[in-house]
Amino acid sequence: MAKRKILFRIANLKGGGAEKVLTTILKKLDRDKFEIDLLLHQLAGIYLKDLPHDVGLYYLGKGEAHLGDSWLPKIIERKIEKKKYKWLKANTRYIYSHKLKKEYDVEVAFLHDLMPTIKTSPTKKKVAWV
Repeated sequence: MAKRKILFRIANLKGGGAEKVLTTILKKLDRDKFEIDLLLHQLAGIYLKDLPHDVGLYYLGKGEAHLGDSWLPKIIERKIEKKKYKWLKANTRYIYSHKLKKEYDVEVAFLHDLMPTIKTSPTKKKVAWV
């Protein structure tokens, strides 16, 4: 039987509960049954070192954008994030054809804020892990 292809999507692997759970799931999935890829919006985070070597890693950008901890930089960062998600939603087909270059059986948006970005993906089965 052919392996099922799964794409997990998350913004980055900065510290946090969801990121830790995702890296644990990636380690535990049966490689005889599944071919696993991970799409990060930013190649950043403390959990990058914990990724299994056989997970296909794709990313849309490198590094982190942190403008500061006061109220104004936080508002600006939120606006930038909203624009990024709007771009991702509008350009999902481009990402598939130019970055990923393959089809998946299942696509998993690993945080609720990614749900809108997978709506336009060509993958037929979509899961939002909230």
